[in-house]
Amino acid sequence: IADLADCDTETARDYLNWLSEMGIVHRHDGRPVQYERNDAYFQWRRIDRIRENYSEQEIVEALSETIDKIEDHREQFDADDPGDVSLVEASRDMATEDAWEALSEWKTLERRAALLDAARRDHPAAGGTPGHIDA
Repeated sequence: IADLADCDTETARDYLNWLSEMGIVHRHDGRPVQYERNDAYFQWRRIDRIRENYSEQEIVEALSETIDKIEDHREQFDADDPGDVSLVEASRDMATEDAWEALSEWKTLERRAALLDAARRDHPAAGGTPGHIDA
């Protein structure tokens, strides 16, 4: 990592320890010590940015539009999930590239809907404070 970051080993170690303390990476002790990206942290950051940049109403509107687009894909492919669709089968009705693009868009929409819904559920205007549990 030090070589990739073009810094000395101690500097890399200091930053990795700091990233571990912040929860951005997970530290796995051993020889050598290994670090793994904390995907939950990055998902939390994306949700937090949605909350910072959009009102609850805007989040709900974006979620509604996203769900409508997902439903269009479900109807187009007669399936509930993009993972259920065979690209070979879909290519019988359209060009392979078009089918691949539509399935990729569908997967992206599913991830977007999940993020928007999480932001909506925990939005401060909805009665809760992010990171705070009401007793």
